[in-house]
Amino acid sequence: MKKFFSFLKYLKKCKAHFAFAIVCGIAFGAVSGVGIPVIFQKFYKQVFEPVNGVKFPFHYVLMYGAILPGIFIIRGIFGFLNSYFMSFSAMVIMKEMRSDIFKRLQFMPMSFFDKNSHGDLIARMANDPIMVQNVLLQFASEVLKQPAQMIGGCVTLLYICVQNNNYLMLPLFAITVALAALPIRAVKKGLKAKGLQVQNMAGGIFQQISENLDAAAEVRSFNLQKSEIEKHNKYLEFMKIMGLHLVKYQKMQQPVVEFFSALVISTAFLYAYYIGMPFSAFSALAIALYFTTDPLKRLGNLMADMHIAEGAIDRIKYILDMPLHIADPKNPIPVDRLQGKIEFRSVQFAYTDTPTLKNINVQIPIGKKIALVGHSGAGKSTFVKLVSRFYDVNQDEGEILIDGINIKDMLLEDLRRNIAIVPQYPVLFNDTILTNIGLGNPDASKDEIFQAAENALAHSFITQFPNGYQTHVGERGDLLSGGQKQRIAIARAFLKNAPILILDEATSSLDSDSEFFIQQALNKLSQGKTVITIAHRLSTIKNADMILVFEQGQIVASGTHEELLQKSPIYQNFVSKQNLYAQEEQAETADSVLAIA
Repeated sequence: MKKFFSFLKYLKKCKAHFAFAIVCGIAFGAVSGVGIPVIFQKFYKQVFEPVNGVKFPFHYVLMYGAILPGIFIIRGIFGFLNSYFMSFSAMVIMKEMRSDIFKRLQFMPMSFFDKNSHGDLIARMANDPIMVQNVLLQFASEVLKQPAQMIGGCVTLLYICVQNNNYLMLPLFAITVALAALPIRAVKKGLKAKGLQVQNMAGGIFQQISENLDAAAEVRSFNLQKSEIEKHNKYLEFMKIMGLHLVKYQKMQQPVVEFFSALVISTAFLYAYYIGMPFSAFSALAIALYFTTDPLKRLGNLMADMHIAEGAIDRIKYILDMPLHIADPKNPIPVDRLQGKIEFRSVQFAYTDTPTLKNINVQIPIGKKIALVGHSGAGKSTFVKLVSRFYDVNQDEGEILIDGINIKDMLLEDLRRNIAIVPQYPVLFNDTILTNIGLGNPDASKDEIFQAAENALAHSFITQFPNGYQTHVGERGDLLSGGQKQRIAIARAFLKNAPILILDEATSSLDSDSEFFIQQALNKLSQGKTVITIAHRLSTIKNADMILVFEQGQIVASGTHEELLQKSPIYQNFVSKQNLYAQEEQAETADSVLAIA
């Protein structure tokens, strides 16, 4: 129960509507618990049991006959208003809850996404809030409405007992309430455990769907359709089994409560017959008992739903309560435009228990072009990710400074505003080319975006599309070629005009023609900036001002291309392999030309 209290804050945005819904709910319960039994006890008795055998006037009978529909009209109005304004509150709660989860995800460090699958996170944001919202509103609605109905029924029950000078029904009712509570407590743990399993399974299904859609080409290339369908059906079958277990635990309590309710009414019937209670009094008594026991069933269902939703709450709180390991400092140092001097001081870093970077000490001067080389897994990508604070160095494992300021002392927004990144595989959003380039500077004008595209040698191919800059690029930019996406990413970097530029193998996946154009654009983009380049092609790195050679998480050599050829066996081996690769590529090109001739 306590877990739900932290979510009551979402009711603040709709407190007026919610309060009105609560009032209508209480009125609904009071009208049901008091109004209907009183009609049978007071009004109908006069018709069916006239005093001294005098027949009741017909116009009074018509009037009394209209009272019950009137009561139900009032009851229906209050019920409708309660449901409508509760639904309004539900929409607000859903919006605010999902907004908070999404907002939290935007500031999670990259390490969080390394540990949590996208499918499961989507499920936590899409499915879990629905369950919590429904139970929260059901709780808020029923927790006062049903007790109000029960209290109304109890008051009527007490009145009838006093009127007939017999109180045996009161302890009988108390025993019924105690017995009805037993199945609710018995299934509590089972409901919570099964509910959590169902929610986790939903995350697994989302993940499998996400992977399948992302790998649509691979699925068809390797003829994986049947195996993917089988895998998905296994998930669905297991979720069906879990769901049935959940239904078993959830629904088994309802017939028990209904049985005890029927038992107490039957006992009241036998007792009324035994003491010679008039039918009007018994009918009012039976209705009062119904309106006092029916809430038990509804509250039992509510408690069952709350136990199920505890799993969803735990999954949501996992995100909302996750500490932000990479966050803004309490007293940040104001930063406008940095110059671009980067320094690593005794930096060590590990994703797991195995260190990825070991005792890195290096200074990168302002406006210099630095190239990082080394085998895959040597630490190059980690090096540049630390500069942008995608990951953070622990307090006792060194520090990274830009212009003499520890990057942890800057606002993340200030730091990343001063860094432009052109990755190996640029991600474009499912929007227009204009919007995707404009991400580099949201305040840029259209003319500035066009100029950035010109600088990136992208303007010519963009204007060839029928819709030009208004062309939609598709999901992840899949409607464009690799070279086109790369040039749009470079246009973003031009528009951002940051003093620090990171090129993460920006040309490694391109053909020679695309590489030629993009290399021209990158050369222009790099002017006057501190540039860190990760590359495997010799043509990309040999003109760098300084080359850092990585091996097993350490910088084992540094210098210019010529200096490293003289003193670094690892770099010499790298250059030899690159030359061999270039020769093989030239030979293949020559063979192709001869074949065409």
